[in-house]
Amino acid sequence: MFRLIALFALMPTLAAAEWSPRPLMFSYEATFARCTADPSMPDLGAACFDILTASYALKRAVAEASVDCNSVAFDTCDVPFAEKGLPATAARIAFDTGCDASDIKLFPASATLPQDHCVTVTSDILSDEGVVPLQTNVACRPQKSECIAINRLNANLWRSAIRTLSDSDTTTDRVSAVSAACRRDNPAAMDLYTCQVNEFAAIWADLSQHQRLEN
Repeated sequence: MFRLIALFALMPTLAAAEWSPRPLMFSYEATFARCTADPSMPDLGAACFDILTASYALKRAVAEASVDCNSVAFDTCDVPFAEKGLPATAARIAFDTGCDASDIKLFPASATLPQDHCVTVTSDILSDEGVVPLQTNVACRPQKSECIAINRLNANLWRSAIRTLSDSDTTTDRVSAVSAACRRDNPAAMDLYTCQVNEFAAIWADLSQHQRLEN
């Protein structure tokens, strides 16, 4: 019963205004696998943005709950999770696996939480159970935009997926050409990444379908 205390007692308090989750602090390998499950999916790039956004919203909620749960006794530690629409049971299960309970607020801004971190493990458990947090909106403001960060991540994931399928000169040139065209025609960051996402996803789908036909 006291394991949940140990899980979050290692996380020192920091004012909420001084720290907030960010999309790139989490990993999305398992999430992106859903994006590549069906190359014929309509609007593949946009659909993947929605998938990544939903995944981030869940991971963000877990991270925020874990910070709010800092140094709170077990009998009240369920509250921060409940306020996010999350069952605290998942955190207890995560801690049973021996997950890393180090303070997420002390990770460098460019760092991604390890796969064995308690926030990561808890998020994976909740994702497998289909849990949806109460707050699923993401900030699309010009400064510190979660939308832009997610869309940039989306573009990078598709670029990597293309390289996994083909690193030929033809494919590389094709990716470079569409990327340059997107940069030329879309000065705004969100529009740029949206363009790249759509183009890269289309290239990946084309390569994937050709490989399936060949096999």
